[in-house]
Amino acid sequence: ARIGFVFQAFHLLGHLSALDNVLAPTLFLHERLTSARRDELRQRAEGLLARVGLEGRGGDMPSTMSGGERQRLAIARSLLMEPELLLCDEPTGNLDLATGKQTVAIFRELHEDGGLTLVAVTHEQQLADAADRIVHLRAGKVVDAPPSSSSAPGIVPSDAGDPDEAEAAPEGVEADAAARKQSP
Repeated sequence: ARIGFVFQAFHLLGHLSALDNVLAPTLFLHERLTSARRDELRQRAEGLLARVGLEGRGGDMPSTMSGGERQRLAIARSLLMEPELLLCDEPTGNLDLATGKQTVAIFRELHEDGGLTLVAVTHEQQLADAADRIVHLRAGKVVDAPPSSSSAPGIVPSDAGDPDEAEAAPEGVEADAAARKQSP
């Protein structure tokens, strides 16, 4: 499965333009790509910039962009290689409320229109509210997880919680984990 990543701190390359940041996943493939494939990926990158609301900004440097624009740029980069799964670490954590809502809307659209499965770690209620399924973690342990449903794979936020406030897992969770360890 192809996996994409969206980081809280964006992790954009400051010396590259927005378009080149979206194309960054191909840097190590560059010599193995045909000219036609490079052109195809460049067009895809431009399309992704437009999809996240950054049309015409491909030549801009990340340092000239707002936090929300940088996050949308990071989302576009994560989608270049057409992942089936998108892992997001606090994707709205560094954003104001309005920009966070815009980011959540982009994620919802990606899930609903493209069938992309998203897994997000978050403390942000607005992102959790958009999720189809929520799994709560405390001190690295599952403390609340509704039964999984194949019809609701969407965004799965979690709450790492305070390790000093760790609670016991619901009955059966520990037993299920122990049973998995013992299965061949």
